[in-house]
Amino acid sequence: MSITKIIIPLFVFATVFFSCTKKNTHFDIKGDYLIAGRTGGFIEPSANATYYLVSNGALRADNSEAYRSIPTNANNFNFSVVLPASKYDSVKDLITSIPAELFAKNNADIGLLVEDAGYFDVRVSINGVAYKWTFEADQTSSSPAVQQFVQRLNNNF
Repeated sequence: MSITKIIIPLFVFATVFFSCTKKNTHFDIKGDYLIAGRTGGFIEPSANATYYLVSNGALRADNSEAYRSIPTNANNFNFSVVLPASKYDSVKDLITSIPAELFAKNNADIGLLVEDAGYFDVRVSINGVAYKWTFEADQTSSSPAVQQFVQRLNNNF
């Protein structure tokens, strides 16, 4: 057997193997941030939720999370997809437009549950203080300021 017949297949195997390995593209969240994702509702068990991160002058997406296993820790997401600056421009002020009344309702479900309509999962960190809200589909009982905030979420995510 010639050496060429051994080297060429090994070279091909090594090239394929090393080019197919997954690179670690995890993005560590630092500083103030807003994470928003629509989840819940009537969906297929294998469906994924798309979550977005607004932080450090960029809008990033993570669509790798299964609806049934949404991380509780923000750093367990993988916001490795940077979206266009035009998308960021439409949401960059969301973190500063959160209605003040929400800060007194940390970890609350806001609005009325509508079966199988889904909800927005919103997580925010401001000056190291973490907040989390679940915005149900029916916001008719919420204040106008909260309704406007949720409408912006609907329009942008």
